[in-house]
Amino acid sequence: MPTEEQLLEIHRLALLGGVANIAQDVTGRLADAWTGVSRFREVRDLCLKTLALGRVPDTLVYLARAKRVLGAVEEALRLYLEALKMYEEAGDRAGLAATLNNIGLVYDGTGQPAQALEYYRKALTIREEVGDRAGLATTLNNIGLVYNRTGQPAQALEYYHKALPIREEVGDRTGERVTRYNMAMLYREQGQLREAMEELRHVVELDEQVQSPDLESDRAMLAQVEAELGMHQE
Repeated sequence: MPTEEQLLEIHRLALLGGVANIAQDVTGRLADAWTGVSRFREVRDLCLKTLALGRVPDTLVYLARAKRVLGAVEEALRLYLEALKMYEEAGDRAGLAATLNNIGLVYDGTGQPAQALEYYRKALTIREEVGDRAGLATTLNNIGLVYNRTGQPAQALEYYHKALPIREEVGDRTGERVTRYNMAMLYREQGQLREAMEELRHVVELDEQVQSPDLESDRAMLAQVEAELGMHQE
């Protein structure tokens, strides 16, 4: 497997030679790696260079995600919508669903829950159609987050409970951890401390398995909930 330095050199030569498909492929590989470690400025800069050779939806999506995280939300939305149209024209249902989900994230992050739910539900329908189980669980979890933030805990839990078994099924331990943590916090807010404690115990186990940087903070949260439960039982 090429190193990061080798990939950057391949990308540089592809730009010089005007070889768009190679530049786009390298951009995707580097953007995936950099996104996982929050190197969003580097993702942005790389995508901008690649787009000089032509606008393709995958690169637009990488750029949009980086822009969203870096605070350029309106520009991110514009890029996602541009990519969405390209995926529609190409008949790329998987790309379409992922981008609909990303647009939902933008609207949710800017306090527009109705619009977020509209795009999440569109993504949900397509992900069910194409059999994207991992993506389906992600969108279900996102819908749960919207309901949670808008003060609808019963609906939030309904969607978390739909997402959880799918994440277990596909072996997405990181995603399972996220959903269980969301459930734990909601249970705690509702005063259901025993349920919150059980979910947090699962969260800590998953943290250990995936070497999550949140392990210590989750252990502290579990200890806090256990203490709260003990006080209520006295």
